[in-house]
Amino acid sequence: LDLTAMDTHVAAAAAVERLGGCDVLVNNAGRGQRALVEETALDVDRALFETNVFGTISLTKAVLPHMLKRRRGRILVTSSIAGKVATPCGASYAATKHAVNGFFHSLASEVCDRGVSVTVACPGPTVSE
Repeated sequence: LDLTAMDTHVAAAAAVERLGGCDVLVNNAGRGQRALVEETALDVDRALFETNVFGTISLTKAVLPHMLKRRRGRILVTSSIAGKVATPCGASYAATKHAVNGFFHSLASEVCDRGVSVTVACPGPTVSE
């Protein structure tokens, strides 16, 4: 599933629903970035937001109605400690993770009494390929 191909998310969620539904959505995709603000092109900022924020929100919005209809589900989101404490050379990445934290904490308060739980994990530094 291409997280940035947001026009495919509703159809993907509908296909999963036809197969029995989605009890757990794990939002674990992301894109990093390390550079000074003045050296980072706006296109890089935009691309980070498309993947880390808008793609994650889009997929969640596609799955959420099905979970709410069944009154059960869990949404897990991998954010980052950078969404709480920013560091040099990571402003764009930190901004996306602050946005993820704010969105999903708000979502948690909206759905907590409707059978859907939201967990936001904020791990520290990791190495990935």
